[in-house]
Amino acid sequence: MMLERICFSVLESSLAASVLYALMMLEEGRLAKYSPRCRSALWFILSARLLVPLPVGIVYFGDSFAQAKWQLLGKVWLAGMAAFFALHLLAYYRLSRRLSRGERHLSLSHAEQQEIRRVFYEIKSTLKIAAPVQLCISSQAAGPMLLGFLRPKVVFPDCMLPKENLRMIFRHELMHYRRRDSWYRLFLLFTLSVHWFNPFLYLMVDSATEDLESACDRSVIKGRDRRFVEQYAQTLLDTAKFLLERQRRHQMLLASCLSSSAQRLKKRLIALFLPVGLNGRPLVLFAAVLMMLGIYIA
Repeated sequence: MMLERICFSVLESSLAASVLYALMMLEEGRLAKYSPRCRSALWFILSARLLVPLPVGIVYFGDSFAQAKWQLLGKVWLAGMAAFFALHLLAYYRLSRRLSRGERHLSLSHAEQQEIRRVFYEIKSTLKIAAPVQLCISSQAAGPMLLGFLRPKVVFPDCMLPKENLRMIFRHELMHYRRRDSWYRLFLLFTLSVHWFNPFLYLMVDSATEDLESACDRSVIKGRDRRFVEQYAQTLLDTAKFLLERQRRHQMLLASCLSSSAQRLKKRLIALFLPVGLNGRPLVLFAAVLMMLGIYIA
């Protein structure tokens, strides 16, 4: 009966999360008043709650035929969870292998490669990152991205860009590393794997990754003047144009990419020039307390 109880608990928490997400989207305008960092924290708390089974007391599953159906449902859920997670890991592994092969076939000259690496390590030093984050220049990369967990690396396509653009791009990707965003994405993947059957959770994860990118943008431009913000916004536009020309995109949940879809990019560009949203610490603390108590507001 253990599998049936866990399955019932997952279904119950998934339904509650769907209602909560729908209510949050109805109040999207009010939620947008909070900073991307605050919204990312809220998505993290909700994801954490979804990974903790709700306490299930005595549940009557019906006669033997009904119990058999619950057992089958539990096995289907378990198989789907394992397959979903395995397929994402396989896609991540294949992407890593493809990018590694692309390192051996570059169109850049040796001098251009050295210049890109020099700018990368310059920004890494500026951000005071002592960890061994490597730079991978690959002909198979559709755009800049951060890959890896224990041995992270910034991936860059084999193209030469203006030095200022390179600086902005590496600031963004290395900021993802400083913020530990790759681990955040892995956490979201765990949540989505458990609730692979729920379309609302795909929308929630989509919102979480969008806010994650916006929060990273905010971290990059924090304390900078308007000229810096304008240069950063121009870099986002140039990168989007470059990706469109290459017509190869490797967007996946486990990769932190600088690029975005046209609609998301528009929202990110507008957000860059808006005042910083509400901090929302009391809201985050309240949500964390609710999570610990196992209570949903719906």
